[in-house]
Amino acid sequence: FANPIATVYSGHQFGVWAGQLGDGRAILLGEIAGQELQLKGAGKTHYSRMGDGRAVLRSSIREFLCSEAMHNLGIPTTRALAVVGSKLSVLRHTLETAAVCSRLAPSFIRIGHFEHYSSLQNISKLKELADLLILEHYPSCSSAKIPYLELFKNISERNAVLVAQWQAVGFCHGVLNSDNISVLGLTMDYGPFGFLDQFQIDHICNHSDQGGRYAYHRQPQIMHWNMACLASAMIPLLADKSDETLAQVQLRSALEQFPVIYAQTWQSLFRKKLGFTTFQEGDIALIERLLQAMHDSKVDFTNFFRSLGKLKIDESITQNPLRDKFVDRDSIDQWFGDYVDRLK
Repeated sequence: FANPIATVYSGHQFGVWAGQLGDGRAILLGEIAGQELQLKGAGKTHYSRMGDGRAVLRSSIREFLCSEAMHNLGIPTTRALAVVGSKLSVLRHTLETAAVCSRLAPSFIRIGHFEHYSSLQNISKLKELADLLILEHYPSCSSAKIPYLELFKNISERNAVLVAQWQAVGFCHGVLNSDNISVLGLTMDYGPFGFLDQFQIDHICNHSDQGGRYAYHRQPQIMHWNMACLASAMIPLLADKSDETLAQVQLRSALEQFPVIYAQTWQSLFRKKLGFTTFQEGDIALIERLLQAMHDSKVDFTNFFRSLGKLKIDESITQNPLRDKFVDRDSIDQWFGDYVDRLK
């Protein structure tokens, strides 16, 4: 028999401390073969606040399709098991049809869980949470000189790699609040997400994000900021009731590796998208020139890179149909010339 629970967490929403939050429409049924099973939209929980605990069919289908697509693109994500429809009507902007999505993950623990117990100064629960995470998901950390610091490094690295993978496929999450960030480096909480069509570096997929905090080009910066939130929440674990300053220095030093890991992963992924199997000086400048040209001409992100695979390097640049997608022909002709030279 299941013993359904909803978990409490806190977090920062749009950069502002929101205090206690929690699973408002997610109900954890238990664990099956190493995977936690959740129902999303099955009704109110203790943390639903003013919500009805329901999910609509439209968003449930979107989460099902996108999470499975991300998995098959090789990007870490929660998985969707099934969507069940309902005759129940729920009121959003209009009346919509309700549904329940069942989803799986090795764990649904979020940064917000750490922030919750840290904000309450409940060090015993904070330690219990970290120890559980090490035991079940980061066992190598247990043998490290400072296990909790090593845990932070691992979580930060996974999320640096994750956001680089998002950028490489043109995925925009839409709501990168700290309570929506997995400590396993999984894509989770599919809400107003979107993929880039016409490439705009500052594309915003969430109509509620009027300031563009979670725009495509800001996702790496925001993920880094969320890791800083986690670092702050983990200070009591390292301080050991004595030297908080040392703990801050150690975590800050670890946090500085995030942009390094992100940049390395991003560069590697975009080299692969251009067909480069080795590193050469000038590769990054070539990638950045292309992305700027795509931005200026609003070129379709996915279709361009798919079509690039059909490029014939012995063909005249003027016969290349991809040049027709760009407004500045002279500039893109120069880029294609440099690109073909690099391929050769």
